[in-house]
Amino acid sequence: MIDQNQTASLISLIIVGSMAVITALSFIRVVRVDVIVRMVVLVAAILVNVIGYRVLKASELFRHLICTTTFVAYVAYAFTYYDAFAYPYIFPIAMMIMIFQDGKLIKFGASISVVTAIIYFVVFTIRFPGKLQSDQITMLMIIILVSVVASCVNISLGERHGVERMEQIEERVASEAAVTTEVVRHSKDQP
Repeated sequence: MIDQNQTASLISLIIVGSMAVITALSFIRVVRVDVIVRMVVLVAAILVNVIGYRVLKASELFRHLICTTTFVAYVAYAFTYYDAFAYPYIFPIAMMIMIFQDGKLIKFGASISVVTAIIYFVVFTIRFPGKLQSDQITMLMIIILVSVVASCVNISLGERHGVERMEQIEERVASEAAVTTEVVRHSKDQP
């Protein structure tokens, strides 16, 4: 769990850090309230990541904390960004969540991602009419849906193979136990 948490923490820092760099560069062009709010959320996510890892690195609570803060940072970034192509950050976030190999977490994250993407494209279309065509939105949603389905299928296969491996291990242990019992019985029968 510590290795998973450490890897996810590093990926989250890269994701949120890159958002923070892009946001800092936007201060060169213009300083707006929404950009300041975005930067505050991103810095808070980075601090929660670093402090949370130091305190909870061996805990399942950190897994949920890092996923939540990274996703909140993504939402703050996407909904305050003036370009429709802020959505691709969802893909490295999905890869970060897959590190945990937790089916419920991945399926929940996938559902939240789809709902967020739908809301994002609706809001973007309202805020910036004519900037995106319906075929572009459809294509972007299909990409997100395909990624979500691929993530869910991947974790389902992993879980199924894990169960199959456990069954094979249990069969092998039972077989070896039977052989051991037989050897012990034969050794007792020998004078």
